[in-house]
Amino acid sequence: MTRAEYLSIRISKELGEVYFSTKHLASGATSVAYHVVTDRSDYVLKIANPNVGKTVNYESDYQIRNQLYSAGLPVAKPVATNESIHLDVQETWAFDEYRAGAHPVRGDIPKSVSRQLGSL
Repeated sequence: MTRAEYLSIRISKELGEVYFSTKHLASGATSVAYHVVTDRSDYVLKIANPNVGKTVNYESDYQIRNQLYSAGLPVAKPVATNESIHLDVQETWAFDEYRAGAHPVRGDIPKSVSRQLGSL
């Protein structure tokens, strides 16, 4: 069992859901992301894995996106972090609702999207 699977199972249980699967999505400069499926929903589990010289804390992101989501804006709903569900593990992690999509090629974001992002 991988660390991501272990965390996914524990978080799902804490949410009162039945865990089905975990699949690697992507790795970036600060995190590794996984698609998690339970009996109730699909999620993204982000586990901090920062490059040298970088740090990760998902709390500010959680708070900002929670306010945006509550206001009806188009962001993935934040569900939990290692600060809200204590699992007695050392990882820094975040658990959000899954939203399918792909990141546009850098420098190729349409002007309409850039305007929407600016408004957001």
